[in-house]
Formats: sequence, structure tokens, C-alpha cells
Amino acid sequence: MGWTVLVVGIHDINHIADTVLVAAEPISQVNKCLLNELYLYMRKHPCSDIILLDSDACQSTAIVRNIVAYINKIWKRTHTFVFGTDNLKHILMAARGGADGYIFLNSSPEEIIKTICHAGKTREFIISDCLLAERQQLNAHQAQLYEGCFSQNLTFREREVLTLLISGLTNNELASKMNISTETARWHVKNILHKLDMRRRSELIARWHQEMHFVTC
Repeated sequence: MGWTVLVVGIHDINHIADTVLVAAEPISQVNKCLLNELYLYMRKHPCSDIILLDSDACQSTAIVRNIVAYINKIWKRTHTFVFGTDNLKHILMAARGGADGYIFLNSSPEEIIKTICHAGKTREFIISDCLLAERQQLNAHQAQLYEGCFSQNLTFREREVLTLLISGLTNNELASKMNISTETARWHVKNILHKLDMRRRSELIARWHQEMHFVTC
């Protein structure tokens, strides 16, 4: 039995629904409803495994938080993702609102599946584009941008951690990659966030993605 996915929005949500349908396995069914019908839909239908929430329907962190809280209350094992354009405000809105991750509208079916699968393995906020293989390595231009934007006051070791961190790696993956303990990796991440005046690693990844989009587009 595959996953059931519910796509929620305020206008045209056919594109993301059709993209998810193409993914097929492990998705077995894709349903759609408008945001103002969500509460009624949840009362009348069986639990969906995944909810994809249109960022245009949210408008604020408070709205995302309320929707996620209600979903978790009624459908306890459901993962909720916000989907939308490459917009830093929307990404941070999703992260601070308690969503499991953010999926870009132009994500391929494979990227969507990777993002959804990864959410079940970590408590960290997931951004779909960060799971692409090409994002795991910084090219020369990215490295230069990284040095200019993020490396202030960081030690050499912290810069190494940061390079992997902005690629979307978890603490366990950081530890394995750098041959250090998970506790040490967690300590480095905590110091980096403190020095860069950020509360969560999701903010760091979102800012990095926004900087890269600004330079490369």
C-alpha cells in the first residue's frame, strides 16, 4: 500500500498534483482540496500520509503553525510540506511554522520523493533542492560566495562543517563525513548558528539558497 497525498491550495494546484502523480511508487493516490475546505475534508476522509500546502495560501508563519497544529491533532502521523516558488520569506515561513519541509514548484518527481522520504528520517526542516546530488559539492564560484557571506569569525573547522551543513547534511551525516562524533558535530553546528546569529539550521540553509539564487539567476 503506497502513500496518499493531499494537495491543498487556493487556486491552481494541478501542476504540483500532476507532478506528484508522475512519481508513482511509493505514492498510490493524490487528492486535492482548497484551503477553506481543509478542515471539513479532514473530518470526512481517512488520514493522508503527506500534505502539500500551497505557500500562497498561508501568508504568515502563524497561519502555517495553526494549520500544522490542527493536522497533527487530527492526523497524527501526517507529514506536512509547504510548496511554492524560490522565495526566502516563504521558506522561513514554512520552517518557523513547523512544517516538515519546503518543496519548490519546479522540483522533479524524484526530488519530491527524496524530500518526503528524508523527512521521515530526521527532525530537521528539509528543502527539496538541498537533496540534489549536485548541491552536495561546492564549485569554485559557490565556495567564493560562501567565504564572503558566511565565514566571518568562523574557525577553519567550523568552515568545513558549514560547507557540509549548507548541503543539507544531518548531524549524523556530518559526523560520518568528517570522522567525528555526533556530539562534536552538534557542538560545531550550535557554535556556527550562534556566530551567524541564527536560531535554526533551516534559516542558514534558506539564506544560503537565497544568496545562490540571487547570484546565479
